[in-house]
Amino acid sequence: MNKAPEKLEKIKNSDKSDKKVHSAVFAAILGAAVILLVFGGVAAMLFSPQAPKMLVNNQTLVIDENALFTYEINRYPSGVQISNVTEKNITIGFALTPGSINFGVVPTGGNAGKRFITLQNTAVKPSKITLKAYGNIAPMVKFSDNNFLLSKDAPKPIEIILETKNGTLLGNYSGEIDIIVKKPKYSFAAKLL
Repeated sequence: MNKAPEKLEKIKNSDKSDKKVHSAVFAAILGAAVILLVFGGVAAMLFSPQAPKMLVNNQTLVIDENALFTYEINRYPSGVQISNVTEKNITIGFALTPGSINFGVVPTGGNAGKRFITLQNTAVKPSKITLKAYGNIAPMVKFSDNNFLLSKDAPKPIEIILETKNGTLLGNYSGEIDIIVKKPKYSFAAKLL
């Protein structure tokens, strides 16, 4: 009896099962890589720079990043003095301190102070702009626009509004206003902005 054809058949069947195992391993590795990329992309989209632990006293630039994006966080000290409208000789709303976003003196009782800034993107790719306020001034601060894409050479004027309410207590309020610029590191990440 010649056992060679039988051995040859076993080798062929063994090769087929090895190919199936290799294919299954490759599919599992590929699937795991896709899952990691998806979760990494979702985490990168959800990641947002943390709220500051301490408020700044001077204009400060902080750079942060994750796998897909670079964040430029421009931190500006901010303040306001809330005053009574019945006071005489009051200069309302003037504060010309470079490197800060101050509102000067604003009367209580539903009044507002405004600051105007113009944002411009000098990068080639669009960037996402987010504005945030922190500190005890934050509940009074609103932005004319927020969470928007800013394209290259398309200046965007923004009003930063500080609005008092009838129950706003008199006194000095402080905090900071952050302008967060989210820049994609790669072309495909621009679609995730």
